[in-house]
Amino acid sequence: MNSTNKLEMETFSLDKITRIFRKEFGVIEHKIKIIRVLNGKPFTKENILNSKEESNLIWHPGVYVFFGDKKVWKVGRHLTNSRMRATQHITENTQTKEHRIKDLENISDAELILFNVKNENDNHWVAAVEIFLEKELEPLIRSKRTG
Repeated sequence: MNSTNKLEMETFSLDKITRIFRKEFGVIEHKIKIIRVLNGKPFTKENILNSKEESNLIWHPGVYVFFGDKKVWKVGRHLTNSRMRATQHITENTQTKEHRIKDLENISDAELILFNVKNENDNHWVAAVEIFLEKELEPLIRSKRTG
């Protein structure tokens, strides 16, 4: 997308977000676990905190992507626990003038996607993945550090 004259917001799907990641980072995908945290459950902090994942990588360093209503809402990273940092955005209700993270509570397809490293020593990849996804996905709520 990356157009300076956008007439219409690009729409996304969970699969499209994953494809964008794989196109750039396919060579290191074996180092990263892609986790759909909610899997159809309502968007609440409690559901995110109580979510389990079979490989138990949900608490690892990684990149989080808030998604809903065919839009990417927020992209961010945490170098020790991506799920914990994502829930802080809900508590703080991270927002712009037009959009608030808590708006996702009213969106039926809201999801939190984590791109977590399998080995915590690979956390150097987290910054690269976050910067790339922030540029490519152009979230509604931009990271202050990158945009």
